[in-house]
Amino acid sequence: MNILIVEDDLLQATNLKILLNRLLDAKISIIHSGLKVAAVCAEQPIDLMFCDIDLPDLNGVDLLSTLPEVHRPKGVVVLSAMNQDVVEITYSMCLSANYLFARGLTKPISNEQLSDILSDFKKQTKQAITNHTFASLNADDIDRAFAEGWFINHYQPQYKVNNNELIGVEALVRCQHPELGLLTPASFLAQLNQAHLQDQLFWVVLENALKEMAEFSNRLQLSINMNQKSLNVSMSQRFLDLCEQYQFPPEQITLELTEDDVYDSGVTSLTNLANLRLKGVGLAIDDFGTGYSSLSQLAILPFTELKIDQQFIGNALLNFKSQQLTVSSLQLAKSLGLRSVAEGVEDHETLAYLRQIGVDLYQGFLSSRPVPLEQLKTLI
Repeated sequence: MNILIVEDDLLQATNLKILLNRLLDAKISIIHSGLKVAAVCAEQPIDLMFCDIDLPDLNGVDLLSTLPEVHRPKGVVVLSAMNQDVVEITYSMCLSANYLFARGLTKPISNEQLSDILSDFKKQTKQAITNHTFASLNADDIDRAFAEGWFINHYQPQYKVNNNELIGVEALVRCQHPELGLLTPASFLAQLNQAHLQDQLFWVVLENALKEMAEFSNRLQLSINMNQKSLNVSMSQRFLDLCEQYQFPPEQITLELTEDDVYDSGVTSLTNLANLRLKGVGLAIDDFGTGYSSLSQLAILPFTELKIDQQFIGNALLNFKSQQLTVSSLQLAKSLGLRSVAEGVEDHETLAYLRQIGVDLYQGFLSSRPVPLEQLKTLI
């Protein structure tokens, strides 16, 4: 791993290098001028750069925003002894500028903070490599996928926070390509959206889920992602007819809508939602806090569940604002009588924190990745 430290204070730069050397085996370089960074990055690929904001010649904010994309390091850690807000807005700028990984770190730097950052960097870059090595399906492939039944479901288990009991699953679509193997939505979702086939995909996912979940005598709660296109036409009776066909109780189903879909709700979609709620179908607001809906939507629509987005959950132990947003979302859910679900739980420390503050359910890699039906049977 190649690490670059950009820090004008020799003592602090040396101390950081010593701390890093204790944690990993890497080539670590130090430069004291922001003006020299572009040339250094052009000479050799940099994996992770620690960059001070308050540099004397070219400050870290301008440096990170103007560094040519072709020479940018995979990840950047923004350093400053200044206000935490300055650090946070700078690393947010890095994310907007498409750096693969970004973190903010206020001085003085601790060994524990560095260890967590290096662990996150390795995890995120590994995931990014996986996500970027996918095949993209074309229009003909999409047509064949529907015609030949390539779209299948994997299931993300959901557990009670207080006792780790498996009580439900979220159905997540995959494509079983005959030559390319199992593909995630990154390979086909953009093409589906462009062809306006989201509604067709919803019905495939729903019917597959109802058929497969009907196999279990101890019925799990079932969550299905839904989009605005499916709600913009009369669909509630078709939905309920499918539940009847596969003998799956509608009251054990929760439809998940993102905040953007909620924001666009019209008369037809509200009618559908009302009819479904009459039969006990739950309604979740997904990725809460990341979209554009106002709080008034929560007052108008018949929500039963609030899903706290993983970007808040993942930083809840390290980032004060993420922690406060997590707590505020939970308090809002409780005050409105909604069930709370934490997404993206990946470690026991986060789970312990969620248990402490009273979150109801969680899902994430800590307990299980999304799994096919046969593996789900084993988990149950």
